[in-house]
Parts: sequence; C-alpha cells; structure tokens
Amino acid sequence: MKKIFDTAIVNLESLNTYNFAIPTYQRPYVWGDEQIKKLLDDFYLSFKSSIDTEYYVSTILIKEKGELAELIDGQQRFTTLWIIAFVMSTLNSQSDIETFLKKDDKLRLGFEIRKEVSDYLENLIDNKNNKKKYDENIISEYPYLKNVTRAIAFVKAYIEQLKLTSGDLKGFGNFIYRNVKLIKNTTPENTDLNKLFSTINSAGIQLEQTDIVKANLLKFIDNKTVYSKIWEACENMNNFFERNVRVSFPETDKNNIDLTNMISFDRYALEQVHLVRSNYSSTLSRISFL
Repeated sequence: MKKIFDTAIVNLESLNTYNFAIPTYQRPYVWGDEQIKKLLDDFYLSFKSSIDTEYYVSTILIKEKGELAELIDGQQRFTTLWIIAFVMSTLNSQSDIETFLKKDDKLRLGFEIRKEVSDYLENLIDNKNNKKKYDENIISEYPYLKNVTRAIAFVKAYIEQLKLTSGDLKGFGNFIYRNVKLIKNTTPENTDLNKLFSTINSAGIQLEQTDIVKANLLKFIDNKTVYSKIWEACENMNNFFERNVRVSFPETDKNNIDLTNMISFDRYALEQVHLVRSNYSSTLSRISFL
C-alpha cells in the first residue's frame, strides 16, 4: 500500500537540519502563562526523575521542501521550544539547545506574514552593538509581539526560580534538546495544505472558526500573503481599521496613497469575487456555525 504520511519520532537535535516556516493561514503565537507553565513543569519533573527519561510532548505536521519545513500544525509548542532555547542562551546555560536558535546564521523560525515577529526574534539573538531597542511603545504597535515578549519573560522567571546550579542548568537544557520527543508527521507531495489545516483544526482547538474560514478562502488566492494581511486588518475589531493597516503594512508610504483610486469600480474584480464565492459556497455549507 502507498504510504500517505511519513511518521517519525524526533527531538530538537534531530530537527537541526531544518529551517521552519510558519505559513500564512496560521494564527499568531497565543500561548499564555498557564500553558507554558504546564509544559515547563512536565519537562522539569521528568528531568529530575531521571536524565534518561523520555518525555513525549506533542505531534507536529510539516511539509518538507528540502531543508525547509512548513509547519502546518504544532506551531504553539514549537515556538515555545524556541523561546526556551533563547532563554537558556540568555542565562548562559552552555547547553546544546542553544544551537536550535539559528541554522547557518539564519533564524530557525520564519513567519510568512508577520515580518515584525521575525525581525524581533532576529534582533534578540543579534550580537551586534547596533541592536534595535524594543520598548513598550513599539511592542504595543505590534500586538503579535505581546505574547512572545510575555512568554520570554515568563520562561526566564520560571527557570531562574528553580535556582539550578550551572551543571543542572546545562543538563536541563540538554534534556529538553534530546529527551523531549515529538511525533513528526510529514505530508506527501501535492497535498492541499489549506484543506488539511482546516480539517485537522475543525474542532476549533486553539483556533477561531474565522481562522478555518480564512484558511479555506486563501486556497483560492495566489497572493496569499497580501490577502492574509488584509484579512487580519479587517478582523481585529478592537482597534481602528487604519491602525490595523499600518501594523499589517508597515513599509507602505501612507503620504503617497491616493484614496480616490480606491473607490473606482472594477468589473473584472467583482466577477472574480463572485467566482470565489461560488466555488467556496459548498465549503461554507459544511461549517456548522454558518
């Protein structure tokens, strides 16, 4: 029989040959203190029970493109593991988990539509003297950074309160690097990743129903990055639309935008909208909340 998915038990050490990309249809990092604490508690209890203990944390679902892996599912835990690696580096743990921060001088995690997050993480591990300063005002402009910065502070406080010796700190980092196991499921070629994403998340775990609709809509569009940013600018109802646009498109020269050009009628564009809506109607009918 033809194998559909390739499955393997991996750890961060065995994933060191990959760079990972967070695709456009994924949510931002949303984990809070409770989820992070449970993960760290489990890691530490396993580490203290035996340095040879294996702890199985989760599954990840990826699409491989050579040494680039598109992370279809599991990004919340995976991003948390990167944050733990970063905190270990700030504490000078000298553990091997610190090697997971970058691959070939490139950030291990890339975000297709959230350049501000990638820039922030890159800046964190930049050893140059001209590092960008991120104060509260800057972070407040980019809501997707808030949970990341909060997670970093929480992980650091958690590890510091353990009061580990330098040897135990290094051992704890190496334990997470080698003994924390993940189940890696790799999709076959020609898989519809948007459809797969919406299917595995149809229960709404960690996802809003709008994220599932978004994933299904994006599969009809070629320029997914731009339209995903437009979606998010419209989706956030806790802020003014104009401010959302400035966050989503920070490189746009706002002074040279002619707003009168945005109200012209485009019959071709309207026909394309009707075509997408027609093709998508069957999908919408299967989503219970609609």
